[in-house]
Amino acid sequence: MDGIEAKARVHALRRIVVLPFRMLRPSEEFQFLAYSLPEAITVSLAGLENLVVRSSIVASRFSTDALDLQRIAREAEVNVVLTGALLNVGDQLRITTQLVEVPSGTLIWSHYSQATTRELLELHDDLVRRVVESILPSLTVQEHQLLQQDRPASPTVYQLYLQANEFSQQWENLTTAIELYERCVRLDASYASAWARLGRARWLWDKYNQGSVEGLRAADEAFQTALLLNPNLTLTHHLYTNLQVDQGRSLDAMQRLLNRAHQRRSDAELFAGLAHVCRYCGLLQAALPAHREARRLDPLVPTSVNHTYFMLGDYQKALESSGSDFGYCLGLTLALLGRTDEAISTLRQREQINPPRLGRLYLTSLRALLEGNREESLQASEELRKATFRDPEGMYYLARQISYLGQAPEALEMLSRAIDNGFFCYPAMVRDTWFEALRTRTEFTDLLHRSHQLCRQASASFLAASGDSLLRINGEVY
Repeated sequence: MDGIEAKARVHALRRIVVLPFRMLRPSEEFQFLAYSLPEAITVSLAGLENLVVRSSIVASRFSTDALDLQRIAREAEVNVVLTGALLNVGDQLRITTQLVEVPSGTLIWSHYSQATTRELLELHDDLVRRVVESILPSLTVQEHQLLQQDRPASPTVYQLYLQANEFSQQWENLTTAIELYERCVRLDASYASAWARLGRARWLWDKYNQGSVEGLRAADEAFQTALLLNPNLTLTHHLYTNLQVDQGRSLDAMQRLLNRAHQRRSDAELFAGLAHVCRYCGLLQAALPAHREARRLDPLVPTSVNHTYFMLGDYQKALESSGSDFGYCLGLTLALLGRTDEAISTLRQREQINPPRLGRLYLTSLRALLEGNREESLQASEELRKATFRDPEGMYYLARQISYLGQAPEALEMLSRAIDNGFFCYPAMVRDTWFEALRTRTEFTDLLHRSHQLCRQASASFLAASGDSLLRINGEVY
């Protein structure tokens, strides 16, 4: 691999986004690199404490042919951008990359190189080194070690990993991604990033298809291997949170994220995860500041704040923040704002875009309820209730829905399962009007008491870990 480079004067730049690379000519052989190579560079840079790195999800919002540097600087709140263009020439790949100061457009450096797929790992390392030398000319010994710690054993493993990352973007390609990740770890059992990605892919596929204990266990084994190999890998800490809460370990997830956030105060995705688990633990007055801190660090980072607003009963804000919702909470929020026809139309549209089986059942059950088709709603709800679906917040939503339909024993059983599995958002349970038919029942009072005790335990753990000072909270956290 060889190249030429032009340099300009370097400024002290600390906030970066690595944009998806442009393919100058369609190529089935190399197309996977347009997303997966810059995404891998993003992950490597994210381990550096003094650099704020925007996630690949944020970067993908700016993946257009027309590069609007002022818009990127304004919306992503960055002051440096790495861009790239790829051109296949036979079995060679020509790569042009530029590091640009924004919004001014000042070129820091431009680099041209030519490589084969077997030289992708070398190319990755070279680009990361060039970015780091430009932005962070002096690294700590620990940061140097972090950059070298999680490297694949061979170019073959790295290429498989990048291909798997590309397939993992689309739900319908998840099984292919899993197969590729499994090949990665068979060839290189010490590659922590591949283990972490395998854990996420296993979790995501099983969650919306089977919801099985075995699927969760297989995903957790992959994450545990990643943590054992590299306890400081930022990628693992980002991806592990959703699995932990589905295992009923929301309190463990909160403690892990709090400890990590004290060390990594510039990591927006950590705070987004913390906002998620605080809601599960009923700490709604902590979940909102965690969300705000995530958005302060990265104004475009995805969070689940719409569910937090829903649990607080603020349906207007829940609606305004529901952009990434798969449709259920969006439809429910519209209905509770009195926009029932719009809610039904939205749910019906989402049913028709072929969502995963369990997600479709949620959409159908709510749509039928709002249409007054009690039997269809109960049928879909019963199928969900009998499934091995593991999402405890999903169990809560189902419990309140079954309660609304007047099925008290089933609603109580599902609410108990939600609490047992780690969703004990006591403030929401106390105020939720869809539970009115249960409030005179001793079993419901007992469930509220159990939820309240767990919420208080979570509050004590949050305060013991100095979560209040981390998020600058004065007063109660739930």
